Amino acid sequence: MTVDSSVNNQLEMPVVLDELARRTHTQRGHDRAAGLRSATSLEEAERRLGETTQARARIETAGAPTFGGISDVGPLVTRAVRGGTLDASELLQVAECAHGLRQLKSHVEAPEDGEYGALSSLTSQIEIDDLLEKDVFRCIGEGGEVRDSASERLRELRREAHHLARAVQARVYEIVAETRHRAMLQDQLVTLRNGRYCVPIKSEFKGEFEGVVHDRSGSGATFFVEPVEIVNLNNRLRELHIDAAEEVERIFHELSGEVASRGERIRAALSAAEALDLIFAKGQLSIDWDCNAPRISKDGIFHLVSGRHPLLYLAAVPIDISVGKDTLALLITGPNTGGKTVALKTVGVLTLMARCGLHIPAAAGSMVSVLGEVFTDIGDDQSISRNLSTFSAHLSRIILILERAEQGSLILLDEIGTGTDPEEGAALASAVLEELTMRGARTIATSHHGGLKAFVHLHPDMKNAAVEFDEDNMKPTFRLLDGLPGSSHALAMAERLGMNSKIVERARRHLDPGRRAVDRLLTDLDARRHALETDQQAIADERRRVRDMIASLEEQQEAVRKDRAHVFTELRDRGRTLLQDAHTEIQDILRSLRTAKREGKETEVQRLRLKELEKRVEDAAALRVSVDPVCTDWVCANRVWDATLHPGDDVYLGSVRRAGILLSLPDESGLVWARAGNLRLQVHAREVSRPASPPPAKSVAGVSGLRLERALATATQLDLHGMRVQQAVEKLDRYLDDAVLGDLESVRIIHGIGTGALRKAIHEHLSRHPSVATFRMAEMDEGGPGATIVSLHA
Repeated sequence: MTVDSSVNNQLEMPVVLDELARRTHTQRGHDRAAGLRSATSLEEAERRLGETTQARARIETAGAPTFGGISDVGPLVTRAVRGGTLDASELLQVAECAHGLRQLKSHVEAPEDGEYGALSSLTSQIEIDDLLEKDVFRCIGEGGEVRDSASERLRELRREAHHLARAVQARVYEIVAETRHRAMLQDQLVTLRNGRYCVPIKSEFKGEFEGVVHDRSGSGATFFVEPVEIVNLNNRLRELHIDAAEEVERIFHELSGEVASRGERIRAALSAAEALDLIFAKGQLSIDWDCNAPRISKDGIFHLVSGRHPLLYLAAVPIDISVGKDTLALLITGPNTGGKTVALKTVGVLTLMARCGLHIPAAAGSMVSVLGEVFTDIGDDQSISRNLSTFSAHLSRIILILERAEQGSLILLDEIGTGTDPEEGAALASAVLEELTMRGARTIATSHHGGLKAFVHLHPDMKNAAVEFDEDNMKPTFRLLDGLPGSSHALAMAERLGMNSKIVERARRHLDPGRRAVDRLLTDLDARRHALETDQQAIADERRRVRDMIASLEEQQEAVRKDRAHVFTELRDRGRTLLQDAHTEIQDILRSLRTAKREGKETEVQRLRLKELEKRVEDAAALRVSVDPVCTDWVCANRVWDATLHPGDDVYLGSVRRAGILLSLPDESGLVWARAGNLRLQVHAREVSRPASPPPAKSVAGVSGLRLERALATATQLDLHGMRVQQAVEKLDRYLDDAVLGDLESVRIIHGIGTGALRKAIHEHLSRHPSVATFRMAEMDEGGPGATIVSLHA
């Protein structure tokens, strides 16, 4: 599985690796990408491709990880491990790297048994606690200055030095302000020389001013003298500075020890980060170039679907090409500048990319083999210095290939047999292809030799292919056509490029008659193939249109189904709400009736009527279930009419979930009449079955919980006093409907006396209600002026 450097160069693999390296974030990752080499085994190639797949998926779901702060601190760590002391900037670099490594681990980390297992195994190697970076950032500021908080001793030394410096400055300014010194001063200022406070003395007074000379101006006119009065103070200040510097050095040494103690973990984490940088660069390249993971063949098969040369990107015309399964050698023919060499290089560079663990710019399902070596003879390698002609250069390369080629090798030969006598060149090329095929190598070659096309056509393990040429526009389309040899179209190209048409026509007359016949045959075959492709494309488009139409109809059908289910749900909910409201009213009236003072024969009559009312409400609620979509599954399972059923038979009515009696046979519409309780129903025949195995009855919301005693108040009276007019009228309206449903002759409406507004509104509503025959004020023993007796239509 090794690849010669000349093969890499001929297939432009270094350019691909440069693109990969541009997508890394660390120097070490960049170096690894630029120097990436092919895997040495099938397992390694598959592992590398799996890593790339995981990295791409991770980028697409969580974004690209950050490698900020990670740098090659390996040499610094080594120096610390050997006992060396790192300075402030070096310690900051190590701390920032440690922080970056932990951030990387946090972003990439995933369960090892999940879809990112390969990435997790690398992040598990990043085991650095945050104590190092906390200590470094506590002690050293962003600019590299050592903070006072680095240690308590440093804080005290700096505080004392600060106070002493202010005292020294104050004393020096006192000296400067003294009258006896004014004439000696070059300027009334205080300056620092060699870390000691000094005053500028004129040169002629340097012997008169008591002190220590530390410096002189460039002109020699001024001497910078430390007054003798502050020498001891400056000495103490200098001692404090020295002590502080030693404390800083001690802190640096201590922090360097922390780095040394984590040396092995930092090195392991850097190695893991370097690998992750390369892997995520491969994932990003896969996204940028619209790549897919190829399948790896164990049988030496190369099968590219819509393969594109990566360096041509959008300008590349996708090609389909296969070799290694039924065909061991593929010969590509056709016009110059038609794309033969690009096809050759596309197969080669995509194979090398896969061997490096890179996804390839080809459709899903593409396959490459990583077995055997890759050999190429592409381009003109002639050399004057080595006395090699074009033919000699090609031949020398082919001889080397023949010495090393074996089963599974991929061999790419551009313009095989060129540069010499066409007949001899074709014969030599035929022999080379035959030898390589006998060895089991996979060979793709390009040529213009007509004799070689014929040889390949007759060989069982070889096949022709051609790059397409547009006869109408006289230019290549760069499409690769499988199974047919191609014409070189040399004369057509010459005419297109501007050669005198008379010369071109004369050249055609010089062609061998047999050659002209073959060219015409190839042209005719190509025209027929193009027509067939057009028809096939039209059929494919029509199939696609029909599929889209079917999908659209299915979507519409699904929308209708959902709308129907939504309507059924609304109807069911509305019925449930009505029944719950009736339930509530019955409870309210029942409580009112229980507080009534009179209880006699009339009340018992109303009780019996309420029983009938409850039965009718239950029947109506059961009838509502016929629109409930939950019945559908059971109903659909009983579509066939039972021919043994006859009028008078006991049946089960699936739509209302009740037992009943069959009253008629199905009519032309498939409908039958049946009785369920006191209700006479017309239902579809498919909803009727024998009651031997009915589905379990389901309770109807709002009805099953009603007990007969709760319905008593409905038949006697309605208490509305204390309500607002609108609320009372709405409740009265529902109550009158229930009373009519119960076949009641009269009811009592309690509205109270109050201001009379409620009574007036109730009387106005009663006067317009279609179910009210008459109404009158109640007698004293019926409730007096606080109630109204209402007679209902029969």
